[in-house]
Amino acid sequence: MSPVSLSLDLLLVVLLIAALGFGWRLDRRLKGLRASHVDFAQAVADLDRAAQRAEVGLAQLREATNEAVDLLAGRIEKARELTTKLDRLTSEAAAAAQRAPLEVPRPVPATPRTRPAATAPSSTETLFAAESLARRLSGEGVLELRSPAPPIARPVTQISPQPMRRPRLSIDDELFEAPVRAAQDGSLRGRL
Repeated sequence: MSPVSLSLDLLLVVLLIAALGFGWRLDRRLKGLRASHVDFAQAVADLDRAAQRAEVGLAQLREATNEAVDLLAGRIEKARELTTKLDRLTSEAAAAAQRAPLEVPRPVPATPRTRPAATAPSSTETLFAAESLARRLSGEGVLELRSPAPPIARPVTQISPQPMRRPRLSIDDELFEAPVRAAQDGSLRGRL
């Protein structure tokens, strides 16, 4: 064997060993790429399932929001009605307090009327007696029947309202009843 052929054979052996090394590295990288491709496909499938769950969750959230809006709108409307009713009752109570006498009227003892047994009462007498009785029962005519005396002014004491103890409410009631309570306190009266 000549030195040229031996050197060419050695060069060929070195090149073959280098090719085997590069092939082995290439095979490892291709296996890693295939594994990452499988992992990537699995990650895409997981992402797709998560997106579908998110869509379902958004639909449920939208439905719950619509229900809450309807419920809240109903409660706001009821609160407005109760506020107007409370305002009306408050103004009626203030007007009634101004019209009410300062002293409590004393009942007038009834004087029995003697009527002859032979005469029957006329229709006007019966009507007058019925009206008088109705006024007495309602308390309107009591002051007219008494002897006129100057009214005694008594000081009117105002009763300070005591805060009512409210039972512990659930979370939903606290969430939806807080605007109603605030409206009753007057803080939201301008907004409603």
